[in-house]
Amino acid sequence: MGWRNYFIKLNKGDSEGFDIEDIEKFIDDHNSFYCKFTKEELEKMDDWNLPGEDLEMRVLVHNNDGKKIYWAYLGNHGGSSHTFNWMEEHYPDIKMFDSGDFPHYGDNWQDWPIMEVEDYKKIG
Repeated sequence: MGWRNYFIKLNKGDSEGFDIEDIEKFIDDHNSFYCKFTKEELEKMDDWNLPGEDLEMRVLVHNNDGKKIYWAYLGNHGGSSHTFNWMEEHYPDIKMFDSGDFPHYGDNWQDWPIMEVEDYKKIG
C-alpha cells in the first residue's frame, strides 16, 4: 500500500484547531493499542475497530496572507479506514482530514514548509 495523508488543524494562532498534545496522545494510543487494552477488551474488538498501520507526524506551515496556520501532518502506509474508525471511536472530538476532504489539497500543500513536532512546540 502507498502512503496515506491525514491533516489536523493545530490551535497555535487558530482557535479552531487542536492541541498538539491531544494529537500525540491519539497517535500514541493508536500506535500502541495492543499495550493499552486488556486481553478481554482486545478479544471483544473486531478487525474493523483496530487501528491502521502506525502513524507518523510532522507539522506543515501554511502561510496565508502573512498569517501562519499550522497543520499536524500525519501519515501511515495503510489502513486509513481503520485509522479513521479508531479516531472516531476513541477521539471523537478531533477533526481529521484525508486527501479527499482536506480544504487545501489543491493548494500545493506539498510545497509548504514542514517541521518536526519538537520544533513546533518551541514556537512561542
